Amino acid sequence: MSNSVKYIISILLIAISLSLLTYDSWNFSTAIHGEDTLFEQSKTGIVDIPLPLNEIEIIKNSQKKIQPIILLRPTACATCLNNLEDFKNLLKEREEFNDGVILFMNYERNAINHFMITTELDFSYEIIDSLQIHRSLRAPVVQNILFLNPENERVFYNEPIPNFTTTLESKRALLTQVDSLWKEQKNSQEI
Repeated sequence: MSNSVKYIISILLIAISLSLLTYDSWNFSTAIHGEDTLFEQSKTGIVDIPLPLNEIEIIKNSQKKIQPIILLRPTACATCLNNLEDFKNLLKEREEFNDGVILFMNYERNAINHFMITTELDFSYEIIDSLQIHRSLRAPVVQNILFLNPENERVFYNEPIPNFTTTLESKRALLTQVDSLWKEQKNSQEI
């Protein structure tokens, strides 16, 4: 085999390797940030998903306000964590929202405890391994903020946690939109 053929084969192999590496790193990055959820694009925004509260202790007895539920992995990136801290602070400013809670789906307790200690996230949390909840949420769903109406036990809005820093104004706008939607639903149920 001549040197020019070896050279061409080497170039092709390098090009194929780089292509596979790029493709693989894209898949890895989306998996880290929760974009591999089974909530398809059509399932973000307004949704209608039943969620049995009798199996989730930390929100079973929540006040009858909008309940933010954060589905999270114990490997969330720093940007996602910063977004959560912003949401936590904004939720405290709004009387129509309960405090946000974190649900971890099917993760080991030690990994989650370590994650919560090292990240210093100040949220109530629970580990969920209920098959019924997984079916309701079409699990494995991770790194989304769900907004639950505790009166009818239905998730009515789903928002992926962005893997980039978003402005406080965009987060405020999201909470205003969720609040408006919740009020519309309450008014339509009363009629």
